[in-house]
Amino acid sequence: MVNPDIGSRYDLAHRACTEGNFSKAFYLYKSLAEQGYSNAQLYIGESLYLGLGVEKNDLQAVFWLEKAAGAGEGQAMFILGKILGEQTDFQKAYAWYEKASKQGYYPAFYKMAIYEEKNRLEKKSKEHILYLYEKAAMSGHLYAKKELGVRLIKGWGGISKIFKGVSIYLSSIVRLYRAFKEGDPDTPNMHV
Repeated sequence: MVNPDIGSRYDLAHRACTEGNFSKAFYLYKSLAEQGYSNAQLYIGESLYLGLGVEKNDLQAVFWLEKAAGAGEGQAMFILGKILGEQTDFQKAYAWYEKASKQGYYPAFYKMAIYEEKNRLEKKSKEHILYLYEKAAMSGHLYAKKELGVRLIKGWGGISKIFKGVSIYLSSIVRLYRAFKEGDPDTPNMHV
């Protein structure tokens, strides 16, 4: 059973975050992270990486994200991949994306496709790159859906898939427009 104090502290931290008081949310989540709660460790790591409510600090971000990743948090693995990619350690970044994808964090499939397509690693086949874009797109990732449509239009899936590519591309553009106009662009469907 969850300690009621823990639940109320999570509620306070979440409320502070939704109200835009990221400094307070950081403080509240940090006490939970120090007690080993992996989703709080993820929040602390991501906040340190983004400089959200606290000064940006990649070294500390990696510390907390590795703790969360060790507990199976796919989003933490994804962010570790982003940090390593920014440092141009593409092999390690890809390895973290692969781990995140195995945890079901589908934006990782999108990043893996980009890495393979941009030849940051050993070049994979177009079929494998399409598979990765499709895997992310089928899970709802809007950028992956757009890129899948573009690749199909270019003939990557054969001539018979070009019209399907046009349909996928157009529907993704409409959904991206709506997401930016009406919704929060910081959802897993938008993570790049």
